[in-house]
Amino acid sequence: MEAVRMSNVVVDAEKNRLNITVTGAICKEEMEKIYRDLHVCVPELTPGFSVVTDLTRCKVGHLSGLPTLKHIMEYLIENKVGKIVRVVGKAKIVFNQISRITEHLQGYKVVYVATLQEAEEALNQSQ
Repeated sequence: MEAVRMSNVVVDAEKNRLNITVTGAICKEEMEKIYRDLHVCVPELTPGFSVVTDLTRCKVGHLSGLPTLKHIMEYLIENKVGKIVRVVGKAKIVFNQISRITEHLQGYKVVYVATLQEAEEALNQSQ
Protein backbone atom coordinates (compact mmCIF):
# COMPACT_ATOMS: atom_id res chain seq x y z
CA MET A 1 0.00 0.00 0.00
CA GLU A 2 1.32 3.46 -0.97
CA ALA A 3 2.03 5.93 1.84
CA VAL A 4 -0.15 9.02 2.14
CA ARG A 5 1.53 11.98 0.48
CA MET A 6 1.82 15.09 2.58
CA SER A 7 2.79 17.23 -0.41
CA ASN A 8 1.31 17.83 -3.81
CA VAL A 9 2.97 19.39 -6.86
CA VAL A 10 0.69 20.31 -9.77
CA VAL A 11 1.32 22.10 -13.05
CA ASP A 12 -1.18 24.67 -14.30
CA ALA A 13 0.04 24.94 -17.90
CA GLU A 14 -2.57 27.55 -18.83
CA LYS A 15 -1.23 29.94 -16.19
CA ASN A 16 2.38 28.75 -16.60
CA ARG A 17 2.34 28.02 -12.89
CA LEU A 18 3.54 25.41 -10.46
CA ASN A 19 1.30 24.86 -7.43
CA ILE A 20 2.88 23.20 -4.41
CA THR A 21 0.90 22.25 -1.32
CA VAL A 22 2.65 21.04 1.83
CA THR A 23 0.75 19.55 4.76
CA GLY A 24 2.02 18.53 8.20
CA ALA A 25 5.70 18.60 9.08
CA ILE A 26 8.32 19.18 6.42
CA CYS A 27 10.89 16.43 6.79
CA LYS A 28 13.79 15.35 4.59
CA GLU A 29 11.80 12.59 2.89
CA GLU A 30 8.92 14.91 2.03
CA MET A 31 11.27 17.56 0.64
CA GLU A 32 12.92 14.90 -1.52
CA LYS A 33 9.49 13.87 -2.89
CA ILE A 34 8.80 17.49 -3.81
CA TYR A 35 12.21 17.77 -5.46
CA ARG A 36 11.57 14.65 -7.56
CA ASP A 37 8.11 15.95 -8.52
CA LEU A 38 9.65 19.26 -9.64
CA HIS A 39 11.93 17.42 -12.05
CA VAL A 40 8.82 15.98 -13.70
CA CYS A 41 6.70 19.16 -13.61
CA VAL A 42 9.06 22.05 -14.37
CA PRO A 43 9.93 20.90 -17.93
CA GLU A 44 6.23 21.35 -18.78
CA LEU A 45 6.51 25.10 -18.06
CA THR A 46 8.14 27.96 -19.95
CA PRO A 47 10.79 30.29 -18.47
CA GLY A 48 9.31 32.95 -16.23
CA PHE A 49 6.82 30.47 -14.73
CA SER A 50 5.37 31.33 -11.35
CA VAL A 51 5.25 29.20 -8.22
CA VAL A 52 2.59 29.24 -5.51
CA THR A 53 3.51 27.26 -2.41
CA ASP A 54 0.68 26.73 0.08
CA LEU A 55 2.09 26.25 3.58
CA THR A 56 -1.12 27.04 5.46
CA ARG A 57 -1.47 23.42 6.65
CA CYS A 58 2.22 23.02 7.41
CA LYS A 59 3.23 22.87 11.04
CA VAL A 60 7.02 22.89 11.23
CA GLY A 61 10.09 22.23 9.14
CA HIS A 62 12.77 19.83 10.28
CA LEU A 63 16.42 20.82 9.86
CA SER A 64 17.07 17.60 7.94
CA GLY A 65 15.00 18.98 5.03
CA LEU A 66 16.97 22.22 4.66
CA PRO A 67 19.65 20.94 2.24
CA THR A 68 16.95 19.62 -0.09
CA LEU A 69 15.01 22.89 0.19
CA LYS A 70 18.14 24.70 -0.98
CA HIS A 71 18.43 22.27 -3.92
CA ILE A 72 14.79 22.98 -4.81
CA MET A 73 15.40 26.72 -4.81
CA GLU A 74 18.55 26.34 -6.92
CA TYR A 75 16.71 24.09 -9.38
CA LEU A 76 13.93 26.66 -9.79
CA ILE A 77 16.49 29.43 -10.37
CA GLU A 78 18.32 27.32 -12.97
CA ASN A 79 15.02 26.83 -14.78
CA LYS A 80 14.30 30.59 -14.84
CA VAL A 81 11.52 30.80 -12.29
CA GLY A 82 9.56 34.05 -12.31
CA LYS A 83 7.46 35.18 -9.38
CA ILE A 84 7.32 33.03 -6.27
CA VAL A 85 4.47 33.41 -3.79
CA ARG A 86 4.25 31.54 -0.51
CA VAL A 87 0.93 31.30 1.27
CA VAL A 88 1.72 31.06 4.96
CA GLY A 89 -1.54 31.91 6.71
CA LYS A 90 -0.84 31.67 10.42
CA ALA A 91 2.11 29.31 9.99
CA LYS A 92 4.54 31.63 11.76
CA ILE A 93 7.13 29.01 12.70
CA VAL A 94 7.43 27.71 9.14
CA PHE A 95 7.42 31.27 7.78
CA ASN A 96 10.33 32.22 10.03
CA GLN A 97 12.29 29.07 9.22
CA ILE A 98 11.92 29.31 5.45
CA SER A 99 12.28 33.08 5.15
CA ARG A 100 15.68 32.93 6.86
CA ILE A 101 16.93 30.48 4.25
CA THR A 102 15.56 32.20 1.16
CA GLU A 103 16.51 35.77 2.00
CA HIS A 104 20.17 35.16 1.13
CA LEU A 105 19.75 33.26 -2.14
CA GLN A 106 20.30 35.51 -5.15
CA GLY A 107 17.71 35.21 -7.89
CA TYR A 108 15.08 33.82 -5.54
CA LYS A 109 12.69 36.52 -4.43
CA VAL A 110 9.59 35.48 -2.53
CA VAL A 111 6.34 37.28 -1.79
CA TYR A 112 4.60 36.10 1.39
CA VAL A 113 0.82 36.27 1.67
CA ALA A 114 -1.82 34.93 4.06
CA THR A 115 -4.32 33.35 1.64
CA LEU A 116 -4.54 31.71 -1.77
CA GLN A 117 -6.70 34.63 -2.91
CA GLU A 118 -3.92 37.05 -1.98
CA ALA A 119 -1.46 34.84 -3.90
CA GLU A 120 -3.63 35.07 -7.01
CA GLU A 121 -3.85 38.85 -6.62
CA ALA A 122 -0.09 39.16 -6.18
CA LEU A 123 0.51 37.17 -9.35
CA ASN A 124 -2.07 39.14 -11.32
CA GLN A 125 -0.40 42.42 -10.29
CA SER A 126 2.88 41.32 -11.82
CA GLN A 127 1.42 40.64 -15.27
